[in-house]
Amino acid sequence: MGTKQRPLKLIFIITFFGCLLGTLLNKFCEALIPENTVVGGLFKTHTITLIPEMSNQSGKLIDLGILKFGLSFSFDVGFLSIFGILIAWYFLRYFR
Repeated sequence: MGTKQRPLKLIFIITFFGCLLGTLLNKFCEALIPENTVVGGLFKTHTITLIPEMSNQSGKLIDLGILKFGLSFSFDVGFLSIFGILIAWYFLRYFR
């Protein structure tokens, strides 16, 4: 079964979990390694925000006392996140 015969949903799920695992490993390495070193700079995450965070001053945050929520969408991209996507691609490509 080639990648053309696989459902698109499966490809997205495997890629998502590869990225998720890479991000978790990146956060773990970022916590262990001091950030003022060269290796620590490699594991620094960069946040890309598509929708800015909502604040209570703008009235777009719903505050229920114990729970606060609003609409915000951001990505944490790091070295191991991209590596996780490549590993997921490897699993999709070579394990059938």
